[in-house]
Amino acid sequence: MILPKGQSAIPRLEFVNTVHREQFRFLKAFDQGLARFSMLVWHRRARKTSLLLNLLIRQSTSHFNHVYTYVAPTYKQGKKIIWRDPNMLFKWLPDKDVEPWEKNESELFVRFPRLNTYLHIVGADDPDSLRGQNSNGVGFDEWSMMKQNVWTEIFRPIIAEDPKRWSSFIFTPKGQNFSYTMWQWALENPEWYTSLLDAETSGLIPKAELELARQEMPRSLYDQEFMCKFVTEEELTLITSAMLDKLRDVEKAIADNKCIIACDPALGGDECPAYVIKNTEIIDQRYMNHRDTVKIGAELDMLGHDYDCNDFIVDSIGIGEGVCGELTRRNRNVQKFVSSEKAWIRPERYKNRKAEAWWYVRELVKNYDVLYPNDVELRRQICGVKFKLSDGSGKLQIEPKLKTKQTLGCSPDRADTWVMGIYGLQYVEPKVKKIDAYKEDREPGIETNILEMSI
Repeated sequence: MILPKGQSAIPRLEFVNTVHREQFRFLKAFDQGLARFSMLVWHRRARKTSLLLNLLIRQSTSHFNHVYTYVAPTYKQGKKIIWRDPNMLFKWLPDKDVEPWEKNESELFVRFPRLNTYLHIVGADDPDSLRGQNSNGVGFDEWSMMKQNVWTEIFRPIIAEDPKRWSSFIFTPKGQNFSYTMWQWALENPEWYTSLLDAETSGLIPKAELELARQEMPRSLYDQEFMCKFVTEEELTLITSAMLDKLRDVEKAIADNKCIIACDPALGGDECPAYVIKNTEIIDQRYMNHRDTVKIGAELDMLGHDYDCNDFIVDSIGIGEGVCGELTRRNRNVQKFVSSEKAWIRPERYKNRKAEAWWYVRELVKNYDVLYPNDVELRRQICGVKFKLSDGSGKLQIEPKLKTKQTLGCSPDRADTWVMGIYGLQYVEPKVKKIDAYKEDREPGIETNILEMSI
């Protein structure tokens, strides 16, 4: 049980005095022997990690010659979030005059010499490195982000050696992966302690903040991060096929008479697409498969001549910088798009400019302000890009391109080019053409003027 206020500094009184209802219920069940195997599906900021660390520390300071293990999704995360963050592991360790301890910086473990007990911080990204490691108790933090065999092949046999050994899994859902299947199984198994805690029930996050999050986040992401729902992969797609299908009936998008040419220069064997986009409609496209920046620049310049378009947006990372230089040399207006740079409009909400661009286009699609893209492959790529909340900052970000490539079987270059073009249109001046009404063949007696008409 949790020790009463003032009785002990293990765990620290700061933790004891701030324990919320579900934390208390779990710790009570654990001390009663009812949570040897436990699975806690709790919302973001529900103090899951603090609970797990305090449990591991408490057990480490209560047993002789034991080994306990905290497992992070990756070794890097364990080192950055648990070991180096002053508000994590070392915040909760007891004062050394109460229970002496020493740390090993290179191997990430804390030893309690009076008890000869160890608390290890490890990562699940290299399961083979964990083989042969003993553990009397193990806690998996963000279990849904790990490889399933870390439990089934490595720690499950270790825990099976002694009925007093235990394991705890804590996480916020990440789609319907293996953790969803395991959760459903645990619910039906009386040997498992299960707990699901959503933010609207817990009261740990102010209602005003939840309402703001509900308004700003896609419903599927809000449901996952705050309501602990195991949403499907399709629901986590930024622009779904259903959203695109609704654009079929759109006859005219925003009529600003703007035109831009977007290009995502290829790296390696990836495709280098270029789209001529007028009022959100792709009116021409080119697909290049070379890395010659002068040649790419010349082909883009020719497209500009063909469609009387002087505005370009180019992914300027890598060889794209050379393409931008070539277009600038040809007196073209070029927007340099750097996906990793800070978001321009809402840096507090978006991880980078790429996330901001994709979200901007998503909102246009939702409001039927984009014309339907006819290219089948383009639509497939658009619907393959997913989003998530950035670890730590909570900002919206697009999943890494490498992961998207694994899903699609190719790089989403067409989708990125299309998004860049639609996004870049907002920074293009509308084209205006002057029509001279004073022609020699005008009817006599009719008063005319110089009219400015949009083309």
